[in-house]
Amino acid sequence: MKLILCNSQSAATEQLRSLVLSSGEECSIACGGDEFVDSQIKRLPAGVNSLIFVGDVAKFKRMCAKSFNLAMYHDQSVENHVLTYAATNGSNRPAQYALDMLSATPENCKNVTSVRSMQCAAYGKLNDVWLFFVPDDKADATAIFDGYVKTNAGPKIDRQVLQYKIFATTPQEVLDKTANLANPKTLERSCFSTGELDCLLTLKLSPAAGEKFAAQMDEHVKNLFGNYIYSTKNQRLEAAVVETFSKVGKRFASAESLTGGLIADKIVSVPGASAVFHEGLVTYTISAKCRRLGISSHFVDRYGVVSSEVAHEMAKGLLGEEIDFSVATTGYAGPTADDGYPVGLTYIAVGTPQGVKTFRNVFAGDRDQIRQQAANSALFLLLNAVKTKI
Repeated sequence: MKLILCNSQSAATEQLRSLVLSSGEECSIACGGDEFVDSQIKRLPAGVNSLIFVGDVAKFKRMCAKSFNLAMYHDQSVENHVLTYAATNGSNRPAQYALDMLSATPENCKNVTSVRSMQCAAYGKLNDVWLFFVPDDKADATAIFDGYVKTNAGPKIDRQVLQYKIFATTPQEVLDKTANLANPKTLERSCFSTGELDCLLTLKLSPAAGEKFAAQMDEHVKNLFGNYIYSTKNQRLEAAVVETFSKVGKRFASAESLTGGLIADKIVSVPGASAVFHEGLVTYTISAKCRRLGISSHFVDRYGVVSSEVAHEMAKGLLGEEIDFSVATTGYAGPTADDGYPVGLTYIAVGTPQGVKTFRNVFAGDRDQIRQQAANSALFLLLNAVKTKI
């Protein structure tokens, strides 16, 4: 099914829907404000193979890049088109910031210039979903459908692309470690931070590279980063957790203190989470930890609420007949901490059928940044735990 996303219905959206339906495929239009469109991107309905954005192409490109953690690149051909279009139609030259926004395109996307609009259409593929960005013009919509949407894309790019999501590292560290991969068969090597304690490494190989070379590159990257690679596609951490647990038929639960439900929120944003996520508890106070997780108040007094021992007992208290794995967090998100303890001190415990392991971290940043880092670290540790048991 193809889903058309727009801020307001128009002749272009109706034309696209009519063309898709006439081709024998299902199509629907989802229309609303920016927040509504953004929610549709993040919670893509099942069965959708193409997203068609109609309207402000530059804005929708930025929204997709943010939702899918894609880097934006400057397309000089688009800038040239905008300047030529403005001059030909007697318009003023756009301000530089506007020109930069019009010329920016998400990675993995290619632009298609138009004689009818200052904004260029674009298309690309993210995992199994095609993305199409179409100006709000009926003729443009028809041309893009005939040339690209109808065949599910434009001309194929004849090259292999290897991608890796790597946790707990920086783009510069990744590029330094993979410096020796730069050679004539590797057309492009890039690494971008997603802002969630991980990076996306992309290797674009030439058509002449061959399957053997690609396999060698893949093996080399995996040897360099080992278990810190949590996915070999541009996939969010929580999606990798849900996918992996679904494959092995296991269920997990969470007990959160400083993260305050962030782990649960990330997980339930992924379609299919209900098959693997049993429950999420926010045991923020000492009494909640004791009452809901069976921890003795004397135990908390002895070790302190922010401690490896309490995190251990939180994760242990979740395990049971319906829960195979668990994850728990406790710590100081700031702006203050108890005397003698640093802000950002966090203990994460992961429970497995074989027992519970705890991990100590000291995260940096403001309160929200610390909580986000703790939640993502907890998801990564949970994912590694289930992978070692597969």
